[in-house]
Amino acid sequence: MQKLILIILLAQRLFSDPSTLSAADRIQVSGVFFAIRDAADIPAPERGRISENPVRPGDMVAADALLVRLDDETARLNLQQQQLKLARAKAEVVGSQAVQMASAALDEARSEQLQAEKNLEIAAKQADDDSALQLAMREEELAKDELERARTSRELSRISISEQEWFRLQNNCEQARLKTCMAETAAIVRDAERLRGEQLVQQHQATVRRFESLLLQAKTDHESATLELQILQNAVETAQLALERRQIRAPFAGTIVETNRQLGEWVEPGEKLLRLINLKTLHVEGFLTAEQAATVQSGQRAAVRINDSDKPAPAVIVFVSPQIDSENFVRVRAEIMNEHGRYRPGSPADMWIDTTTAADGVSDER
Repeated sequence: MQKLILIILLAQRLFSDPSTLSAADRIQVSGVFFAIRDAADIPAPERGRISENPVRPGDMVAADALLVRLDDETARLNLQQQQLKLARAKAEVVGSQAVQMASAALDEARSEQLQAEKNLEIAAKQADDDSALQLAMREEELAKDELERARTSRELSRISISEQEWFRLQNNCEQARLKTCMAETAAIVRDAERLRGEQLVQQHQATVRRFESLLLQAKTDHESATLELQILQNAVETAQLALERRQIRAPFAGTIVETNRQLGEWVEPGEKLLRLINLKTLHVEGFLTAEQAATVQSGQRAAVRINDSDKPAPAVIVFVSPQIDSENFVRVRAEIMNEHGRYRPGSPADMWIDTTTAADGVSDER
């Protein structure tokens, strides 16, 4: 469309009246009349009562101007309800810390499990180390042997071992026995520590698995909430479209020429409400013989006037029918600007086509 308007404007600047050209350089079109280029019968997209009807026949409207409004209270309330649901869902998704909390708890549980495993490793090594017990038992055996030799010697001669020495040997043997008992007790404690460490590791492993499950559930819930958020967003957009469908707007700038329903009337989907036409740009249609049409193509320059005293106006050929009618005529169509409303659809006109111009409207003359 913009390209075509530029061509017409260019034709206006370069315009020379084809009606003044020689017969060899022009073709006169027969049966010429002005026709509407853009026209629309505006239907009702929804059923409902007309609550606003601001236009009347003869009114000029801009593109996207409101033509008719159907009662939209229900649609408006539905949109507000969907928007509130969406706002609440957004707040819940943004404010939810379940995933972060579960992730932090899992990290802490894994750290504690790692520490418990290290402690178990130390406890296991200590439990497996029985060197202290073996040393105590060896010292006890040596003390017992020494005491037994002293006893044998005393049986042969009581003066061979003094009472003080005998008491010292008995005391050493008793202390060695106590050390062995203490080493055995320490070994039992280390075994118990290893068992406790194994139990703690198992507990931490269970805790980690539980937090892994909680994190997975939190992520699943978050994904579900995000999906629900998208569903609500779609519901808002659907409600918005439903509201907009109750506002019938002009598809293009033009003039209202017919209204079929009045304020307060009930309409059904598809019922014609009004008719809109564009008078700013018109078609100029006519007929050529098949022989003439063979030399004409879209983009060529033309001139149009409504009577002999009228100054010709520039136009551009936009369509040459590929069909020939029963009387050997071909329909041809041009486009002309009608900014000042000089021309009316249906009125007759004269049109000449400049055959010295190429398809872009520029003269072929060198």
